[in-house]
Amino acid sequence: MRIINRLCIVFLCSVIGFNSWSQGKDRFAEIGNKAAATRLNLLVNPKPPLIKYRSLPLSNSTANAFVPMNKLDTKEELTAALDSIRKLYAPYLQNFAPKAEVTRNRTTLHSFNWRVETEEDRKDFGRVLNGDGRWESVKLPHYGPPLGKAVTYYRSVLMHPPFDSRNEAWFLVFKGVDYKASVFVNGNLCGTNEGSFIPFECNITPYLKSGNNILVIKVENDYPMLGHVGDDGKKFDGDKVYAATGMGYDDPVLGWHHNPPAMGINQVVYLEKKPLVHITDVFIRPLGSIDSAEVWIEVQNSSNDYKEITISHSLFGQNFKQTVYENNRYEPRTVHVPGVGDLAKSTDWENKKLLMGLGVNFLKWKIAIPKARRWSSGNPWLYQMQLALVDTNNSVVDVATKQFGMRSFTQDTVHKPKGMFYLNGKAVRLRGANNMGNLMLSVMRKDTGRLIDDILLAKITNMNYLRMTQMPVQQEVYEYCDRLGMMTQTDLPLFGVLRRNKWAETVRQAYEMERLVRGHPRISW
Repeated sequence: MRIINRLCIVFLCSVIGFNSWSQGKDRFAEIGNKAAATRLNLLVNPKPPLIKYRSLPLSNSTANAFVPMNKLDTKEELTAALDSIRKLYAPYLQNFAPKAEVTRNRTTLHSFNWRVETEEDRKDFGRVLNGDGRWESVKLPHYGPPLGKAVTYYRSVLMHPPFDSRNEAWFLVFKGVDYKASVFVNGNLCGTNEGSFIPFECNITPYLKSGNNILVIKVENDYPMLGHVGDDGKKFDGDKVYAATGMGYDDPVLGWHHNPPAMGINQVVYLEKKPLVHITDVFIRPLGSIDSAEVWIEVQNSSNDYKEITISHSLFGQNFKQTVYENNRYEPRTVHVPGVGDLAKSTDWENKKLLMGLGVNFLKWKIAIPKARRWSSGNPWLYQMQLALVDTNNSVVDVATKQFGMRSFTQDTVHKPKGMFYLNGKAVRLRGANNMGNLMLSVMRKDTGRLIDDILLAKITNMNYLRMTQMPVQQEVYEYCDRLGMMTQTDLPLFGVLRRNKWAETVRQAYEMERLVRGHPRISW
């Protein structure tokens, strides 16, 4: 097993014997109350080991005596401890990096009309596009019933000014929709996505017009693969890749726990004007224990022409004052390697400029960070990378930023007993607990203070990592865990059952989960 900066093990099909879902019941309560397994005859009662007798002499010295921590028994003591740790970690929440140039125009979509699909809609989709039927106004993020196999619609009218499609592209950006989403603009299908947590975007430029534009998002739900048992006792199986953890919703019977497999546009949506050539993703990969890293970026070209670009990149301390370097240039280049049996050509082995073609272009290069500050639970030092795409006229086309920590996270697979984890080369024992949707709710409610306090409360109890139990969470949760020195474990939303027909889709969602969490100190299961 090669040494890597993270441990990523994806459990896809660990069958543990749960084959039903009880509507309105807490799955974890069921597990906790479950009777002992029936195969007790296979268990072996180990005999206690023989331990050599040791005499520990008494001493008057208290230098090495263990002193337990004081317990927090009252509200006042907890409040004082929380105030103290807020002050301790407040410096790590600061941002000393210079403000990056803004190259995009973004409008957040807050309100939609919403309703459940009817039989008439299935026979005439034009009813939905026209706004027929009984709709109610909802605010995003929006999450709740119906459970099981169902379809709902979100509808809005976008007022759009005149624009030049030759020089700009307009995208609808979704941070997450549960579970299947189909996006329609003026009756045209612009994009689809499946998965409860996966960010995605749609280029709607070809379908936009000046004035009113009809936006419809069709959201489909399904029974989870684990199964669903209704009030009538009938069991239904579905194809939804979903485990047993969500943020719940406001209903005393079904919604007041974290288990219900509900649906909706549960994260923000915005309309964004981007340059035709723009950055879609940034990942900074620390390289082991040395003071260097790799910069991975994805550049989207929405035009039909090859584009020549250069990347200007600067590195700053984010929560500490430091300029590592400014305005370094990376020029994408490539080499044509002749294949076996090819005739010799003048272009063989020629180092030439790499042009950005239509779609996604992947670029990667190394940077040096001399005497890099290491990220740790006690000192979560963070850097900020600022990148700019520069065209042939030396004009800045697009800008992106990314916070990251320099750290290594490895596991001992050689010595006995195996399994010890090492953070920055030092042994670390993971002490944590399950997140049960509370952090997700804080992001949905835009309550950053509550999100910060919940992470700090975990640190007060000596935790150094949180498990995002069987559901990847919003990017904001991971970013604030980084800023406050909290490692994370993220689970693929799969629990007990994987239907064969969804194997390929589940592998794709595992890939999307890795993209979501790869830039953070964490474990992925």
